[in-house]
Amino acid sequence: MNGLPTLRELTQQQLELLNMADVPEDVLRDTLEGLEGAITAKAESIVAVINRLESDAEACKAEEKRIAELRRSREAHAKRLREYLKFNMERLGVEKIECPLFKIAIKSNPPAVKIEDESLIPLNYTRIPDPEIDKAAIKRDLLAGKSVPGAVLESGTRVEIR
Repeated sequence: MNGLPTLRELTQQQLELLNMADVPEDVLRDTLEGLEGAITAKAESIVAVINRLESDAEACKAEEKRIAELRRSREAHAKRLREYLKFNMERLGVEKIECPLFKIAIKSNPPAVKIEDESLIPLNYTRIPDPEIDKAAIKRDLLAGKSVPGAVLESGTRVEIR
């Protein structure tokens, strides 16, 4: 360290001085003035550090926002390209492409519940206390061959890159 007293030490010195009963008034006043000056200087230094840290934090926040936007943009671009590749492979009837660096394949997704009309879904497919449609129960019944008004199973495809 630099050998200078910390704000905590200066504060402690001032408190101890104020609690001393046998110090002459002029010595007390002069010593307190000196301590107050040192405390003020130390406080100014601390505020300068606080301001710098807060400024740095704001810069970090702005950079985080910029990076997040860049990530979202890149993810969206990759998604569009993946859909473009899938569309054209399916259009040509190509299910696999093998290259030295990767393999591309059109794969079937597992069946998923598609709610066509929420108002037709029977109440026994609603979770309580939050009224939410229980898609797992609907899927189970649809896979078992039962009919669920307002819902169907649909299977899509995806591009798998390995």
